Amino acid sequence: MIDSSRWLWLVVLTPLLLLGCTQDGGDDDDTGGQPDDDDTGDDDTGDDDTGDDDTGDDDTGDDDTGDDDTGDDDTEIPERADGYVSLSAYHMPDGMGGILNYAYFMATFSVEIQPYVAAVVPNMPAGTDDCAVTVYTAADLEGGSPGEYERQSAGPIGVTGPGASYTVPPLTDGDTVYYQQALQLGSELQFDSSYDVSAPGGDFPGFDETIVIHPDITLVSPAITDSFTVGNSLSVQWTGGSAGDLTLYLGITGNDEYGTVYCQPANDGEFTIPANAIQQLPPGMAVLSVSQYSEDFVDLGGRWLMLTGATGEYANGTLP
Repeated sequence: MIDSSRWLWLVVLTPLLLLGCTQDGGDDDDTGGQPDDDDTGDDDTGDDDTGDDDTGDDDTGDDDTGDDDTGDDDTEIPERADGYVSLSAYHMPDGMGGILNYAYFMATFSVEIQPYVAAVVPNMPAGTDDCAVTVYTAADLEGGSPGEYERQSAGPIGVTGPGASYTVPPLTDGDTVYYQQALQLGSELQFDSSYDVSAPGGDFPGFDETIVIHPDITLVSPAITDSFTVGNSLSVQWTGGSAGDLTLYLGITGNDEYGTVYCQPANDGEFTIPANAIQQLPPGMAVLSVSQYSEDFVDLGGRWLMLTGATGEYANGTLP
């Protein structure tokens, strides 16, 4: 069984990719159990995942192939995390025929007052080289509940790794506390590297942990600078990444219908999203991504911290 939290990056980035920009053009659709905070200065990338109980994922038989799980022996995975710290490094279209290099640090810490309930929870692949399809409508997105959380501070968070040493302070907007900082890819954040993240603690406990960033991934076909058209099936080729499984995602946004295909290909450079998956999707704008994640959970005296590193590349297209 695959831990659903490692797919959430794709869900929250989809609206940004369709717009070809890095700013939040509106609230995400919360598909996939992604709780929504107040969006103050937050593009929702790497949201804290508070309220995602990963129901149905007991990690039984999960060998975490492709997941470095630094310091995590999988003896226990919490139903939800109280804190979330993430580093992400991506290449994506800039909307003008070029390539945008995206790198970001984000963190949130909270106490759950009322649980988040997802409007739509996407189906997930069962294992290597498997795919899962979810189709839903705009009306479906009216369900669910945003939940309620008390946002907390862990103090200034230090980040140290190859070519970088910097501190991310907590930001506030009213009662909301959050962390986010754009990074320079190649200097402040490098592929195929590890970064120490540490905080002295505050309302949320202090910590000193490591986040792993996998090697760079490059889409060969379809290329990031090309607008692709989805046919009866979709063949995807890439290079890079670490040994193990990857995350392949195809998201469709139609007029009032949406569709997602999540696949878990082995990192052998090529995978075809099958016709029986494509045929279930509505026509519309398409986003394709190949990504790889590191993930770790740490118990801080009963407060769970989730650490994630994300690497990937995206392309935009259409499904006629």
